[in-house]
Order: sequence, then C-alpha cells, then structure tokens
Amino acid sequence: MTDEIAEAKVAAAQKMLAGNTPVEAVPELVGYESPRHFKRVFKARTGATMSQWRDAH
Repeated sequence: MTDEIAEAKVAAAQKMLAGNTPVEAVPELVGYESPRHFKRVFKARTGATMSQWRDAH
C-alpha cells in the first residue's frame, strides 16, 4: 500500500514538473512534509532529480 501511494505521488509530481510548477513547491503539493525525503523518493523511483527529470521531459 505504501509503495502504491509513493508511486502515485511521484506520478503526480511528474505531471507538475511537466508543467510550470516550481520544483521547490512540488514536495509539499504532493503531500510530503519533508522536501528532502521526497527528493530521495523521487530519485529512487525515477533515477533522476526533479530538475533532471524536468529537463529531460
């Protein structure tokens, strides 16, 4: 269950990053209190930082 929630939050973050949402705002918008923790989750699931992912897509 937790894995599915994390995957859904990363997917939501990817949609935001494909738009104009500032990278700094994404962790809070997807429901993480700790931006640092979300950055680790995002990189573990995508293989890229949020900025790298945005630049590549």
